[in-house]
Amino acid sequence: MLGATAPVQADTARVHCHLHVKSPVMKWTDNVANCQFSQSQGNVHVVMYPGNRAPLQFQFAAAQQNISYQRSNHEAGIKFTTPVLSLKVFWADPGTSHRF
Repeated sequence: MLGATAPVQADTARVHCHLHVKSPVMKWTDNVANCQFSQSQGNVHVVMYPGNRAPLQFQFAAAQQNISYQRSNHEAGIKFTTPVLSLKVFWADPGTSHRF
């Protein structure tokens, strides 16, 4: 077929996440869990599996970077920051150190 393009494939990986919710009233503000990370054309989708809770889903659209969220890439992973949360995605299990 001339002119046909292949569908865009997402890069998907099993990763480890650290979620920090910025809230003075919530008791549950930090959580560490296994996650699934997908990225396609700069758009990121993260599903966090926090044990006894329902999965949490996060979408970070490439067009919204530096508008509704900040993204910082590190050798060990990626950090996404919004006004209400920070989500660190680690490529390998960070153990008890959740720092880049």
